[in-house]
Amino acid sequence: MSSHQQEIDAAATSIMPRDWKPQANWSHYLTFLTFGIIFLLVIVPFVISKIRQRSWKEEDSLIDVSGSPSKLDVFLTCFDPAANFRVFLPEGRNEGNLRSFHGARFIMIFWILVGHEYLTAYSLARNPSDAGTVSASGPFAWIVGGLFGVDAFFFIGGFFSAYIFGQRMGDTEFGPKEYVMVFIHRVLRFLPSLAATLFFMWKVVPFLGGGPVWPRFVADLDERCGANWWRDLLFIDNLGPSPLLDKMCVGWGWYISCDIQSFLFIPLLLAALQRRPRIGKLLVCATLAVSLLYTLIFASIRHYPALGTGMEETDFFQIFYYVPWARIPPYLIGILYAVWYASPKSETIIKVRKSRLLTTATHIVGAAIMYWLVVVVRPVLADRKAFNDVQNVLYLTFSHSLFVVGLAIFLAPGLLGSDFVNNLLGNRVFEALGKLSFGIYLVHLMMIPWRMFSTHTLIYRNHWELFISSVTTTI
Repeated sequence: MSSHQQEIDAAATSIMPRDWKPQANWSHYLTFLTFGIIFLLVIVPFVISKIRQRSWKEEDSLIDVSGSPSKLDVFLTCFDPAANFRVFLPEGRNEGNLRSFHGARFIMIFWILVGHEYLTAYSLARNPSDAGTVSASGPFAWIVGGLFGVDAFFFIGGFFSAYIFGQRMGDTEFGPKEYVMVFIHRVLRFLPSLAATLFFMWKVVPFLGGGPVWPRFVADLDERCGANWWRDLLFIDNLGPSPLLDKMCVGWGWYISCDIQSFLFIPLLLAALQRRPRIGKLLVCATLAVSLLYTLIFASIRHYPALGTGMEETDFFQIFYYVPWARIPPYLIGILYAVWYASPKSETIIKVRKSRLLTTATHIVGAAIMYWLVVVVRPVLADRKAFNDVQNVLYLTFSHSLFVVGLAIFLAPGLLGSDFVNNLLGNRVFEALGKLSFGIYLVHLMMIPWRMFSTHTLIYRNHWELFISSVTTTI
Protein backbone atom coordinates (compact mmCIF):
# COMPACT_ATOMS: atom_id res chain seq x y z
CA MET A 1 0.00 0.00 0.00
CA SER A 2 1.37 3.45 -0.95
CA SER A 3 1.93 6.20 1.60
CA HIS A 4 -0.92 8.16 0.02
CA GLN A 5 -3.26 5.23 0.52
CA GLN A 6 -2.15 4.81 4.14
CA GLU A 7 -2.79 8.49 4.85
CA ILE A 8 -6.28 8.33 3.38
CA ASP A 9 -7.10 5.16 5.33
CA ALA A 10 -5.83 6.77 8.53
CA ALA A 11 -7.85 9.95 8.07
CA ALA A 12 -10.71 8.99 5.78
CA THR A 13 -13.25 11.08 7.67
CA SER A 14 -10.99 14.09 8.15
CA ILE A 15 -11.72 17.25 6.20
CA MET A 16 -8.13 18.42 6.69
CA PRO A 17 -5.37 17.54 9.15
CA ARG A 18 -6.07 19.76 12.14
CA ASP A 19 -2.50 21.05 12.44
CA TRP A 20 -2.18 22.16 8.81
CA LYS A 21 -3.43 25.01 6.69
CA PRO A 22 -1.92 26.72 3.64
CA GLN A 23 0.33 29.62 4.50
CA ALA A 24 0.12 32.83 2.48
CA ASN A 25 2.94 35.31 1.99
CA TRP A 26 3.47 38.39 -0.16
CA SER A 27 3.86 36.31 -3.34
CA HIS A 28 0.45 34.73 -2.78
CA TYR A 29 -1.16 38.12 -2.20
CA LEU A 30 0.51 39.53 -5.31
CA THR A 31 -0.82 36.59 -7.34
CA PHE A 32 -4.32 37.04 -5.89
CA LEU A 33 -4.17 40.73 -6.80
CA THR A 34 -3.01 40.03 -10.35
CA PHE A 35 -5.76 37.52 -11.04
CA GLY A 36 -8.25 39.82 -9.34
CA ILE A 37 -7.33 42.66 -11.71
CA ILE A 38 -7.68 40.33 -14.71
CA PHE A 39 -11.09 39.25 -13.41
CA LEU A 40 -12.18 42.89 -13.10
CA LEU A 41 -10.99 43.62 -16.63
CA VAL A 42 -13.24 40.82 -17.83
CA ILE A 43 -16.21 42.09 -15.79
CA VAL A 44 -15.88 45.77 -16.76
CA PRO A 45 -17.04 45.26 -20.38
CA PHE A 46 -20.24 43.68 -19.05
CA VAL A 47 -20.86 46.72 -16.86
CA ILE A 48 -20.18 49.09 -19.73
CA SER A 49 -22.49 47.13 -22.00
CA LYS A 50 -25.34 47.47 -19.49
CA ILE A 51 -24.77 51.19 -19.24
CA ARG A 52 -24.80 51.56 -23.01
CA GLN A 53 -27.81 49.26 -23.37
CA ARG A 54 -26.08 46.92 -25.77
CA SER A 55 -26.99 43.28 -26.24
CA TRP A 56 -24.84 40.34 -27.31
CA LYS A 57 -26.96 39.70 -30.37
CA GLU A 58 -26.91 43.23 -31.70
CA GLU A 59 -23.21 43.98 -31.46
CA ASP A 60 -20.03 42.17 -32.32
CA SER A 61 -18.39 43.72 -29.29
CA LEU A 62 -19.60 44.75 -25.88
CA ILE A 63 -17.45 47.88 -26.07
CA ASP A 64 -18.57 50.84 -28.13
CA VAL A 65 -15.90 51.10 -30.79
CA SER A 66 -18.01 52.94 -33.38
CA GLY A 67 -16.53 56.12 -34.77
CA SER A 68 -13.18 56.85 -33.13
CA PRO A 69 -12.90 54.57 -30.11
CA SER A 70 -10.93 55.85 -27.14
CA LYS A 71 -7.76 54.11 -26.05
CA LEU A 72 -9.65 52.82 -23.03
CA ASP A 73 -12.29 51.24 -25.26
CA VAL A 74 -9.63 49.59 -27.39
CA PHE A 75 -7.85 48.30 -24.28
CA LEU A 76 -11.03 46.91 -22.72
CA THR A 77 -11.98 45.25 -25.99
CA CYS A 78 -8.93 43.00 -25.54
CA PHE A 79 -10.64 41.58 -22.44
CA ASP A 80 -14.16 41.64 -23.90
CA PRO A 81 -15.55 38.18 -22.98
CA ALA A 82 -17.99 38.18 -25.90
CA ALA A 83 -15.32 38.95 -28.47
CA ASN A 84 -12.87 36.47 -26.98
CA PHE A 85 -15.46 33.75 -26.60
CA ARG A 86 -16.46 34.09 -30.26
CA VAL A 87 -12.90 33.24 -31.26
CA PHE A 88 -13.53 29.70 -30.00
CA LEU A 89 -16.95 29.35 -31.60
CA PRO A 90 -17.51 28.13 -35.16
CA GLU A 91 -17.29 31.14 -37.44
CA GLY A 92 -18.96 29.67 -40.49
CA ARG A 93 -16.01 30.69 -42.62
CA ASN A 94 -14.48 28.49 -45.24
CA GLU A 95 -11.15 27.16 -44.03
CA GLY A 96 -10.73 25.12 -47.16
CA ASN A 97 -9.21 21.69 -46.83
CA LEU A 98 -7.51 22.26 -43.47
CA ARG A 99 -10.64 21.87 -41.36
CA SER A 100 -9.82 18.29 -40.40
CA PHE A 101 -6.97 19.52 -38.19
CA HIS A 102 -9.58 20.81 -35.71
CA GLY A 103 -10.87 17.34 -34.97
CA ALA A 104 -7.37 15.85 -34.98
CA ARG A 105 -6.22 18.33 -32.34
CA PHE A 106 -9.11 17.65 -30.00
CA ILE A 107 -8.91 13.85 -30.34
CA MET A 108 -5.18 13.95 -29.58
CA ILE A 109 -5.50 16.21 -26.53
CA PHE A 110 -8.27 14.02 -25.15
CA TRP A 111 -6.06 10.97 -25.72
CA ILE A 112 -3.25 12.64 -23.75
CA LEU A 113 -5.65 13.62 -20.99
CA VAL A 114 -6.90 10.04 -20.56
CA GLY A 115 -3.30 8.85 -20.21
CA HIS A 116 -2.57 11.39 -17.50
CA GLU A 117 -5.80 10.44 -15.73
CA TYR A 118 -4.60 6.83 -15.53
CA LEU A 119 -1.10 7.88 -14.47
CA THR A 120 -2.41 9.86 -11.50
CA ALA A 121 -5.26 7.56 -10.52
CA TYR A 122 -3.38 4.53 -9.28
CA SER A 123 -1.47 6.40 -6.58
CA LEU A 124 -4.86 6.83 -4.84
CA ALA A 125 -6.56 3.60 -5.90
CA ARG A 126 -8.42 1.27 -3.57
CA ASN A 127 -7.42 -1.60 -5.84
CA PRO A 128 -3.68 -1.08 -6.57
CA SER A 129 -3.21 -4.83 -6.87
CA ASP A 130 -5.31 -4.66 -10.04
CA ALA A 131 -2.85 -2.30 -11.71
CA GLY A 132 -0.88 -5.15 -13.27
CA THR A 133 -4.02 -6.79 -14.62
CA VAL A 134 -5.30 -3.50 -16.01
CA SER A 135 -1.98 -2.59 -17.62
CA ALA A 136 -1.77 -6.00 -19.31
CA SER A 137 -5.28 -5.73 -20.74
CA GLY A 138 -6.02 -4.86 -24.36
CA PRO A 139 -7.59 -1.44 -23.72
CA PHE A 140 -4.51 -0.28 -21.82
CA ALA A 141 -2.48 -0.31 -25.04
CA TRP A 142 -4.69 2.56 -26.18
CA ILE A 143 -3.99 4.44 -22.95
CA VAL A 144 -0.24 4.14 -23.43
CA GLY A 145 -0.79 5.09 -27.07
CA GLY A 146 -1.67 8.57 -25.83
CA LEU A 147 2.08 9.20 -25.91
CA PHE A 148 1.66 9.54 -29.66
CA GLY A 149 -0.69 12.47 -29.08
CA VAL A 150 2.33 14.64 -28.28
CA ASP A 151 3.95 13.66 -31.57
CA ALA A 152 0.72 14.58 -33.36
CA PHE A 153 0.89 18.08 -31.89
CA PHE A 154 4.52 18.46 -32.95
CA PHE A 155 3.47 17.35 -36.43
CA ILE A 156 0.57 19.81 -36.58
CA GLY A 157 2.83 22.57 -35.21
CA GLY A 158 5.40 21.89 -37.91
CA PHE A 159 2.75 21.87 -40.63
CA PHE A 160 1.23 25.22 -39.69
CA SER A 161 4.59 26.83 -38.97
CA ALA A 162 5.68 26.08 -42.53
CA TYR A 163 2.29 26.82 -44.07
CA ILE A 164 1.84 30.19 -42.36
CA PHE A 165 5.51 31.11 -42.87
CA GLY A 166 5.14 30.52 -46.59
CA GLN A 167 1.93 32.54 -46.80
CA ARG A 168 3.13 35.54 -44.80
CA MET A 169 6.73 35.78 -45.93
CA GLY A 170 6.13 35.15 -49.63
CA ASP A 171 9.07 36.62 -51.48
CA THR A 172 10.11 38.78 -48.51
CA GLU A 173 13.77 38.58 -47.67
CA PHE A 174 14.37 36.68 -44.42
CA GLY A 175 17.23 38.18 -42.47
CA PRO A 176 18.34 38.44 -38.82
CA LYS A 177 15.62 40.99 -38.00
CA GLU A 178 12.88 38.77 -39.39
CA TYR A 179 14.32 35.77 -37.55
CA VAL A 180 14.24 37.62 -34.22
CA MET A 181 10.67 38.83 -34.80
CA VAL A 182 9.45 35.36 -35.75
CA PHE A 183 11.03 33.85 -32.64
CA ILE A 184 9.67 36.58 -30.35
CA HIS A 185 6.21 36.05 -31.82
CA ARG A 186 6.49 32.34 -31.02
CA VAL A 187 7.55 33.01 -27.43
CA LEU A 188 4.76 35.54 -26.85
CA ARG A 189 2.19 33.01 -28.07
CA PHE A 190 3.07 30.71 -25.16
CA LEU A 191 4.63 32.74 -22.35
CA PRO A 192 1.61 34.67 -20.94
CA SER A 193 -0.65 31.63 -20.73
CA LEU A 194 2.16 29.43 -19.36
CA ALA A 195 3.00 32.02 -16.69
CA ALA A 196 -0.66 32.36 -15.71
CA THR A 197 -0.96 28.57 -15.42
CA LEU A 198 2.22 28.28 -13.36
CA PHE A 199 1.40 30.97 -10.81
CA PHE A 200 -2.25 29.99 -10.51
CA MET A 201 -1.27 26.38 -9.80
CA TRP A 202 1.54 27.32 -7.42
CA LYS A 203 -0.05 30.18 -5.49
CA VAL A 204 -3.83 29.77 -5.80
CA VAL A 205 -4.62 26.06 -6.14
CA PRO A 206 -3.27 25.20 -2.62
CA PHE A 207 -6.16 27.21 -1.18
CA LEU A 208 -8.79 25.44 -3.29
CA GLY A 209 -8.49 21.87 -2.05
CA GLY A 210 -8.32 19.79 1.09
CA GLY A 211 -8.10 16.25 2.33
CA PRO A 212 -5.79 13.76 4.06
CA VAL A 213 -3.14 13.87 1.32
CA TRP A 214 -3.62 17.49 0.26
CA PRO A 215 -0.80 18.86 2.51
CA ARG A 216 1.69 16.47 0.92
CA PHE A 217 0.58 17.54 -2.56
CA VAL A 218 0.91 21.24 -1.65
CA ALA A 219 4.32 20.74 -0.02
CA ASP A 220 5.62 18.89 -3.07
CA LEU A 221 4.21 21.57 -5.38
CA ASP A 222 5.80 24.36 -3.35
CA GLU A 223 9.15 22.59 -3.29
CA ARG A 224 9.19 22.01 -7.05
CA CYS A 225 7.94 25.44 -8.07
CA GLY A 226 9.93 27.33 -5.42
CA ALA A 227 13.16 25.96 -6.84
CA ASN A 228 12.44 25.75 -10.56
CA TRP A 229 9.66 28.16 -11.62
CA TRP A 230 12.14 30.32 -13.50
CA ARG A 231 13.23 27.35 -15.62
CA ASP A 232 9.67 26.98 -16.92
CA LEU A 233 9.45 30.65 -17.86
CA LEU A 234 12.83 30.50 -19.63
CA PHE A 235 11.71 27.35 -21.49
CA ILE A 236 14.61 25.25 -20.22
CA ASP A 237 12.74 23.05 -17.73
CA ASN A 238 13.17 20.01 -20.00
CA LEU A 239 16.97 20.17 -19.97
CA GLY A 240 19.29 18.94 -17.25
CA PRO A 241 20.08 15.85 -15.19
CA SER A 242 17.32 13.45 -14.20
CA PRO A 243 17.04 14.62 -10.53
CA LEU A 244 16.33 18.13 -11.79
CA LEU A 245 13.82 16.92 -14.35
CA ASP A 246 11.96 15.09 -11.58
CA LYS A 247 11.36 18.48 -9.89
CA MET A 248 9.80 20.40 -12.79
CA CYS A 249 7.22 22.94 -11.64
CA VAL A 250 4.77 22.63 -14.53
CA GLY A 251 5.70 19.07 -15.35
CA TRP A 252 3.75 19.01 -18.60
CA GLY A 253 5.32 22.28 -19.78
CA TRP A 254 8.25 20.37 -21.27
CA TYR A 255 6.27 20.17 -24.52
CA ILE A 256 6.18 23.96 -24.81
CA SER A 257 9.88 24.24 -23.98
CA CYS A 258 10.68 21.60 -26.58
CA ASP A 259 8.65 23.53 -29.16
CA ILE A 260 10.39 26.83 -28.36
CA GLN A 261 13.85 25.25 -28.45
CA SER A 262 13.05 23.62 -31.78
CA PHE A 263 11.95 27.01 -33.07
CA LEU A 264 15.45 28.37 -32.57
CA PHE A 265 16.32 26.26 -35.60
CA ILE A 266 13.04 25.83 -37.49
CA PRO A 267 12.86 29.37 -39.02
CA LEU A 268 16.26 28.80 -40.62
CA LEU A 269 14.97 25.65 -42.30
CA LEU A 270 11.83 27.49 -43.43
CA ALA A 271 13.93 30.31 -44.85
CA ALA A 272 16.03 27.77 -46.75
CA LEU A 273 12.86 26.20 -48.14
CA GLN A 274 11.68 29.64 -49.19
CA ARG A 275 14.88 30.66 -50.97
CA ARG A 276 16.20 27.35 -52.30
CA PRO A 277 13.45 24.71 -52.07
CA ARG A 278 15.65 21.77 -53.05
CA ILE A 279 18.40 22.68 -50.61
CA GLY A 280 15.78 23.36 -47.96
CA LYS A 281 14.23 19.92 -48.40
CA LEU A 282 17.66 18.30 -48.20
CA LEU A 283 18.38 20.19 -44.96
CA VAL A 284 15.06 19.13 -43.45
CA CYS A 285 15.64 15.49 -44.42
CA ALA A 286 19.24 15.61 -43.14
CA THR A 287 18.07 17.01 -39.81
CA LEU A 288 15.45 14.29 -39.62
CA ALA A 289 18.06 11.61 -40.33
CA VAL A 290 20.47 12.97 -37.69
CA SER A 291 17.72 13.02 -35.06
CA LEU A 292 16.68 9.44 -35.85
CA LEU A 293 20.33 8.34 -35.76
CA TYR A 294 20.72 9.94 -32.31
CA THR A 295 17.75 7.94 -31.00
CA LEU A 296 18.95 4.77 -32.70
CA ILE A 297 22.41 5.02 -31.10
CA PHE A 298 21.24 5.78 -27.56
CA ALA A 299 18.41 3.25 -27.67
CA SER A 300 20.99 0.63 -28.66
CA ILE A 301 23.49 1.65 -25.99
CA ARG A 302 21.00 2.03 -23.14
CA HIS A 303 18.84 -0.98 -23.99
CA TYR A 304 15.59 0.87 -23.35
CA PRO A 305 12.37 -1.16 -23.61
CA ALA A 306 10.07 -0.42 -26.52
CA LEU A 307 7.80 1.93 -24.55
CA GLY A 308 10.72 3.54 -22.75
CA THR A 309 8.77 4.00 -19.53
CA GLY A 310 8.49 1.95 -16.37
CA MET A 311 12.16 1.00 -16.37
CA GLU A 312 14.93 1.55 -13.83
CA GLU A 313 17.02 3.67 -16.19
CA THR A 314 15.72 7.10 -15.23
CA ASP A 315 17.86 8.90 -17.82
CA PHE A 316 15.38 7.91 -20.54
CA PHE A 317 13.58 11.23 -20.10
CA GLN A 318 16.83 13.18 -19.91
CA ILE A 319 18.29 11.60 -23.06
CA PHE A 320 15.21 11.04 -25.19
CA TYR A 321 11.71 11.92 -24.06
CA TYR A 322 12.08 15.61 -23.15
CA VAL A 323 14.78 16.87 -25.53
CA PRO A 324 14.08 18.57 -28.87
CA TRP A 325 16.87 16.86 -30.78
CA ALA A 326 15.12 13.53 -30.18
CA ARG A 327 11.51 14.76 -30.49
CA ILE A 328 11.89 16.95 -33.58
CA PRO A 329 11.21 14.31 -36.32
CA PRO A 330 7.38 14.72 -36.20
CA TYR A 331 7.88 18.48 -36.44
CA LEU A 332 10.07 18.08 -39.52
CA ILE A 333 7.61 15.65 -41.09
CA GLY A 334 4.92 18.29 -40.54
CA ILE A 335 7.08 20.80 -42.43
CA LEU A 336 7.53 18.42 -45.35
CA TYR A 337 3.79 17.76 -45.29
CA ALA A 338 3.11 21.49 -45.63
CA VAL A 339 5.56 21.69 -48.54
CA TRP A 340 3.71 18.83 -50.22
CA TYR A 341 0.34 20.47 -49.55
CA ALA A 342 1.45 23.78 -51.09
CA SER A 343 3.08 22.21 -54.15
CA PRO A 344 1.38 21.48 -57.49
CA LYS A 345 -0.18 18.02 -57.47
CA SER A 346 0.69 15.30 -59.95
CA GLU A 347 -1.84 13.51 -62.13
CA THR A 348 -1.72 10.50 -59.81
CA ILE A 349 -2.64 12.63 -56.81
CA ILE A 350 -5.51 14.18 -58.76
CA LYS A 351 -6.81 10.71 -59.61
CA VAL A 352 -6.73 9.74 -55.94
CA ARG A 353 -8.73 12.85 -55.08
CA LYS A 354 -11.39 12.05 -57.66
CA SER A 355 -11.75 8.37 -56.75
CA ARG A 356 -13.84 7.54 -53.70
CA LEU A 357 -12.32 4.05 -53.64
CA LEU A 358 -8.73 5.35 -53.59
CA THR A 359 -9.65 8.03 -51.08
CA THR A 360 -11.13 5.44 -48.73
CA ALA A 361 -8.14 3.15 -49.24
CA THR A 362 -5.81 6.02 -48.28
CA HIS A 363 -7.76 6.62 -45.06
CA ILE A 364 -7.56 2.90 -44.26
CA VAL A 365 -3.80 2.75 -44.85
CA GLY A 366 -3.17 5.75 -42.59
CA ALA A 367 -5.46 4.41 -39.86
CA ALA A 368 -3.87 0.95 -40.11
CA ILE A 369 -0.38 2.37 -39.54
CA MET A 370 -1.52 4.23 -36.42
CA TYR A 371 -3.51 1.24 -35.16
CA TRP A 372 -0.58 -1.15 -35.61
CA LEU A 373 1.84 1.11 -33.75
CA VAL A 374 -0.54 1.21 -30.79
CA VAL A 375 -1.41 -2.47 -30.52
CA VAL A 376 1.91 -4.04 -31.51
CA VAL A 377 3.35 -3.29 -28.04
CA ARG A 378 0.59 -5.09 -26.14
CA PRO A 379 2.95 -7.99 -25.27
CA VAL A 380 5.40 -5.47 -23.75
CA LEU A 381 2.69 -4.22 -21.37
CA ALA A 382 2.47 -7.71 -19.90
CA ASP A 383 6.21 -8.46 -20.08
CA ARG A 384 8.89 -5.83 -20.56
CA LYS A 385 11.16 -8.44 -22.15
CA ALA A 386 8.62 -9.51 -24.78
CA PHE A 387 10.61 -7.63 -27.45
CA ASN A 388 14.25 -8.40 -28.18
CA ASP A 389 16.86 -5.64 -28.35
CA VAL A 390 16.45 -5.08 -32.09
CA GLN A 391 12.68 -4.74 -31.82
CA ASN A 392 13.01 -2.34 -28.89
CA VAL A 393 15.49 -0.14 -30.74
CA LEU A 394 13.49 -0.06 -33.97
CA TYR A 395 10.24 0.75 -32.19
CA LEU A 396 11.75 3.55 -30.08
CA THR A 397 13.56 5.04 -33.07
CA PHE A 398 10.85 5.00 -35.70
CA SER A 399 7.44 4.65 -34.01
CA HIS A 400 6.93 8.36 -33.31
CA SER A 401 7.78 9.33 -36.87
CA LEU A 402 5.73 6.50 -38.37
CA PHE A 403 2.70 7.47 -36.32
CA VAL A 404 2.60 10.99 -37.75
CA VAL A 405 3.23 9.57 -41.23
CA GLY A 406 0.11 7.46 -40.67
CA LEU A 407 -1.76 10.53 -39.49
CA ALA A 408 -0.57 12.47 -42.55
CA ILE A 409 -1.75 9.70 -44.88
CA PHE A 410 -5.08 9.50 -43.07
CA LEU A 411 -5.68 13.26 -43.44
CA ALA A 412 -4.30 13.54 -46.99
CA PRO A 413 -7.57 12.98 -48.93
CA GLY A 414 -9.20 15.76 -46.93
CA LEU A 415 -6.35 18.12 -47.74
CA LEU A 416 -6.71 17.27 -51.42
CA GLY A 417 -10.41 18.11 -51.39
CA SER A 418 -13.53 17.79 -49.29
CA ASP A 419 -14.37 14.23 -48.25
CA PHE A 420 -16.28 12.54 -45.44
CA VAL A 421 -13.34 12.52 -42.99
CA ASN A 422 -12.59 16.18 -43.64
CA ASN A 423 -16.26 17.02 -43.14
CA LEU A 424 -16.43 14.95 -39.95
CA LEU A 425 -13.26 16.26 -38.28
CA GLY A 426 -13.92 19.75 -39.57
CA ASN A 427 -17.52 20.08 -38.37
CA ARG A 428 -18.48 22.97 -36.11
CA VAL A 429 -18.31 20.96 -32.89
CA PHE A 430 -14.75 19.84 -33.55
CA GLU A 431 -13.84 23.35 -34.72
CA ALA A 432 -14.82 24.79 -31.34
CA LEU A 433 -13.20 21.95 -29.38
CA GLY A 434 -10.04 22.03 -31.47
CA LYS A 435 -9.53 25.71 -30.72
CA LEU A 436 -9.71 24.89 -27.02
CA SER A 437 -7.10 22.12 -27.22
CA PHE A 438 -4.17 24.23 -26.01
CA GLY A 439 -6.23 25.57 -23.11
CA ILE A 440 -7.22 22.01 -22.19
CA TYR A 441 -3.57 21.02 -22.32
CA LEU A 442 -2.52 23.82 -19.98
CA VAL A 443 -5.14 23.27 -17.28
CA HIS A 444 -5.81 19.52 -17.36
CA LEU A 445 -2.92 18.63 -15.06
CA MET A 446 -4.15 21.19 -12.57
CA MET A 447 -7.65 19.75 -12.63
CA ILE A 448 -6.67 16.08 -12.36
CA PRO A 449 -4.39 16.39 -9.25
CA TRP A 450 -6.79 18.88 -7.67
CA ARG A 451 -9.60 16.35 -7.92
CA MET A 452 -7.48 13.31 -7.08
CA PHE A 453 -5.57 14.72 -4.10
CA SER A 454 -8.65 16.37 -2.63
CA THR A 455 -10.29 12.96 -2.24
CA HIS A 456 -11.27 11.74 1.23
CA THR A 457 -11.69 8.10 0.28
CA LEU A 458 -9.77 5.68 -1.87
CA ILE A 459 -11.35 5.15 -5.28
CA TYR A 460 -11.88 1.87 -7.08
CA ARG A 461 -10.22 2.23 -10.46
CA ASN A 462 -11.22 0.53 -13.69
CA HIS A 463 -11.23 1.47 -17.36
CA TRP A 464 -14.80 2.77 -17.46
CA GLU A 465 -14.50 4.96 -14.36
CA LEU A 466 -11.24 6.50 -15.52
CA PHE A 467 -12.69 7.21 -18.94
CA ILE A 468 -15.67 8.98 -17.37
CA SER A 469 -13.28 10.95 -15.14
CA SER A 470 -11.37 12.03 -18.24
CA VAL A 471 -14.57 13.27 -19.89
CA THR A 472 -15.42 15.18 -16.70
CA THR A 473 -11.99 16.81 -16.62
CA THR A 474 -12.30 17.82 -20.27
CA ILE A 475 -15.69 19.42 -19.66
